[in-house]
Amino acid sequence: ELLRRLLAPVEPGEFLRSCWAQAAVALPGTPGRVRPLVRDFLHDLSLPALLEETPSERVHAWLRPQQAAVPDAPAAAAAATNGSGDRPPLESVAVDAESALVLAQTGAALYFRAPEELEGLLVPGIAASLGAAAAGRYPGDGRPRGEIETFFAGRGHVTGWHTDFQHNFTVQLRGSKSWRFKRGPVRHNVRALTPHYKSRAAYEQQMKLHLTSNPTSPEFRPPDAFFEDAEEVTLTAGAVLYHPAGMWHRVECVSDDSVSINISLSGATWAELVGNALQQLLWASPTLRAPIVGVAGAAAAPRTRVAAEALLADVRHRVCMLTAEDLLPPALLEAVRPPRRVNVATSRLGAALAVRPRDR
Repeated sequence: ELLRRLLAPVEPGEFLRSCWAQAAVALPGTPGRVRPLVRDFLHDLSLPALLEETPSERVHAWLRPQQAAVPDAPAAAAAATNGSGDRPPLESVAVDAESALVLAQTGAALYFRAPEELEGLLVPGIAASLGAAAAGRYPGDGRPRGEIETFFAGRGHVTGWHTDFQHNFTVQLRGSKSWRFKRGPVRHNVRALTPHYKSRAAYEQQMKLHLTSNPTSPEFRPPDAFFEDAEEVTLTAGAVLYHPAGMWHRVECVSDDSVSINISLSGATWAELVGNALQQLLWASPTLRAPIVGVAGAAAAPRTRVAAEALLADVRHRVCMLTAEDLLPPALLEAVRPPRRVNVATSRLGAALAVRPRDR
């Protein structure tokens, strides 16, 4: 029912068949559609109140570095857009809530997690509506596999072309944003590609995984011509947008004040399920549990490879014994009952109930 309301008028079954992991879908709405979220969970979009309640230890502020004067006009233009048609790379700093408020007043865009009460409602609710079963929660503590990010930005703020590794449902709460989309090179990508950030360290690691995922293109970032036919949509208050993992997108705030939340889902994959099952299976072998020692040096290499071949033969034998029933016992496919947790410091459950003197 939660997914049905979020996607209306598109039916959840049609969404899973035709859109999930395949295409971005924008669903227009009115401000009244999101009013219950804004009123009951998001403090009427009061930035100080949201920063006080965020579970984020630090708030991320996106800053635009000052451009230096460059005598050569064409070179200056290229530097100003980073060769991409966008503005200079974003510089992200992590600050406390008090500093974040000051930076917001100077025009910085802010990014932080939404209140836990809202995360606890929407993230597992949407995962359950998608039929994720146990794949929607982490094993052990049962935490939902996802989170909700809150974005505050002003007119002209641009997040350049990048991809995400999560599946995302964006809800525009106030103001408007323009989104552009182009299909990415990797299906079901493991990591994001974020060339719009100033730091290159994370991007280099992302590219290593990108290139091992059998991409249709090895480009760090496609040339500008690749994005010329990108699809574009503008979200206004009340609109909902689904955009899958691995899709290139660029976002620009086109109103004086924009607030949105992004529900990010990162459910368990088949590779995780099978890989974890195999690890449990292999741990049953004393030989495979043995620490790896005595393998260093050229003299040990031939002996080590012979031993590894024998181990692989044992692994193949054990893997061939694994069945689908072993991977998917009935309990794993049942709807997950969420653990009962209440944050007594922030919960408003029962706040509207009248307490009478005779109530005991």
